[in-house]
Amino acid sequence: MAIYLADAGWRVSVVNPARVKGFAQSQLTRNKNDRIDAKLLAAFARRVELEPWQAPSPTLRELRALVECLQALTEMRQQELNHLEAMAQVTPMPGLVALRHNPVIVAMAERLRQRGLAPKAIVGAGMRRLVHRVYGVVTSGKPFDADIPLAGLALQDGI
Repeated sequence: MAIYLADAGWRVSVVNPARVKGFAQSQLTRNKNDRIDAKLLAAFARRVELEPWQAPSPTLRELRALVECLQALTEMRQQELNHLEAMAQVTPMPGLVALRHNPVIVAMAERLRQRGLAPKAIVGAGMRRLVHRVYGVVTSGKPFDADIPLAGLALQDGI
């Protein structure tokens, strides 16, 4: 607001709100609304010698905006890194459940066991397969259809 008014040619003073609050308390003002606040600010301006405020240059304003944008992007990046780290620390429980109850993942796990893959790697592969299934449902917008992955199961078993 101050920059807008200063750019429009108005004489602007920026005052610490604590000073105005102290002035209001000295006036024993209890009620508060826009009209009372306006009268209080006008009385404050008449009694106190206010120094004119100089708006920052357009170059400095642009620099400040860029710094704020950089800070926001840095915070967003950190949030995403934290989010990815939290996902990496997810328990293997969904993979373990899928290895027992999901026929597609059970068949995949059996193939991996026959190839000699370690049990933890099999659980990881099951979790990865689940993530791919979830991603497919989310990106397609269609509900999960168990027949789609099962259709390819017969081909895989013959290999």
